[in-house]
Amino acid sequence: RREAPPAQGAWRGAAQFRYVSGAPLDASADADIELALLPDGRLEGGAVSAGCRLDGVHAPQQRVKNLVAVDITISGCRDARFNARYAGQLDATHPARSRLRLHAITAISPVTAEGYRELAMATIDAALRR
Repeated sequence: RREAPPAQGAWRGAAQFRYVSGAPLDASADADIELALLPDGRLEGGAVSAGCRLDGVHAPQQRVKNLVAVDITISGCRDARFNARYAGQLDATHPARSRLRLHAITAISPVTAEGYRELAMATIDAALRR
């Protein structure tokens, strides 16, 4: 019988949402986040106070025990700037004080004649516990 990965299961905690593209478009929000890492590799959850839904996948890192790679699509947020696809990791080394870090880079302008576009970055940093 195989033992379930230590990071699998329910997590919750406080998260800081940040969006940076250059003033005046910058934004930040604090919200409680709930996350479930399911046995089949799916991930689901939300940040209810921010209106956000989280859906994605997770996989253990091969080289570092208790480090989990995540790919999450966040949708439905009241501040639509946080709706994006994020990549990141959950460090579940200490179940009582684990950390989830996510980032997304999105284009916020069309490609210019010179081939450039303005980019924005959204990040989520959460302190999670079981």
